[in-house]
Amino acid sequence: MASTLSRSWLAALSLLACGTAAQAAPPSDWKAKDGYYFRLDSDGNVGCYSPDGVNCTSGKPVEPARTLTCGARHKAIWGDTGYVHQDHWCNVVYASFFAKWTDYRILGHDMMLSKNPEGDTMCLSKDGRLCASTSDAPRQNDWKEVRPVVCGPSSQARVGRTGYEDPSHWCRSREIIARGVNLTNQWAGQPWSSKNGQFEMALPDWSQSVNPAFVARLRMGAWNKVRMQAFSSGGSVLLAADFGELVEFYLPGEDYSSGFPVRPLQGTEQTLALMETADRLYAFGSNDLSSAVLPAPASDFQSSHQQLLSYKKRNDYPGAHRRRMEGATSGSILRLIVVAPYERSINPGVLEAVMVQDRILPKR
Repeated sequence: MASTLSRSWLAALSLLACGTAAQAAPPSDWKAKDGYYFRLDSDGNVGCYSPDGVNCTSGKPVEPARTLTCGARHKAIWGDTGYVHQDHWCNVVYASFFAKWTDYRILGHDMMLSKNPEGDTMCLSKDGRLCASTSDAPRQNDWKEVRPVVCGPSSQARVGRTGYEDPSHWCRSREIIARGVNLTNQWAGQPWSSKNGQFEMALPDWSQSVNPAFVARLRMGAWNKVRMQAFSSGGSVLLAADFGELVEFYLPGEDYSSGFPVRPLQGTEQTLALMETADRLYAFGSNDLSSAVLPAPASDFQSSHQQLLSYKKRNDYPGAHRRRMEGATSGSILRLIVVAPYERSINPGVLEAVMVQDRILPKR
């Protein structure tokens, strides 16, 4: 027999969720939890089956079904969106069934992150207190439910801070907007491909205003050279750098810079990154996979990373480059070319590549 959830139950079940909400999409399929049914509504918010539109009701939905939807609708009835409480059903259900979790180890955070429908960063967690390590994620299906740790108002209520105050906190981590794993060697089958490689990943639409960065984790032999470049669908190079005994930057319309001497790329795995800000290009390199290859947002780049190299663009360059970037955001590609100078090298591979942008924090 169907029973109706009380106001106290609604307030007690709280936790935030993650993933980005789909816009103008039809409602998702129903998901059952503890006798109640939930779905992602067309506005991207999670909702519970609610014949009266006020209380969650147990039992299989009878179509056409109404929902009590988290967000503005929930706030109009219950006084808040539901996402502001760490253990609310809005958060638990969204995180358990609808969030899109992403591995952030490549940015120095051994955890899975996502966003809830209000845009707050969340980490995958079993208890709502400690973020689970990425290695625990494959066992997520064994969990009864996901109870994420959520930044923003729920964190403020629980521990007295939102998590956004500290630029190095995972709440403020740059956001991964594209990710590729084990990229295919485009040169496979060519005579020179056994020790060399060209790897490509399609990129989403983007603009220079987001301060884009590209990070890749590669397997390669010692002393290899790597070219990392982002280019438009028309083949125009947007930004690029060569990593090797020197790090050299390339910009459209300019020759390569004279380069910066660096420790040669050695070892079987390297993490490399290329980032642009309003007036500079930055290159980063590290074989320490446990630390962030990119400095924290809003930090002092020059002191925050020992492998940092920067190249200041000419004073008359940024405006022209910005226009070029704005005009070439669709259909762009990230390309990595690995060249081995010695025969005794190993087959190269791009284990992971991501495009990241500055995280956009919710406006309240």
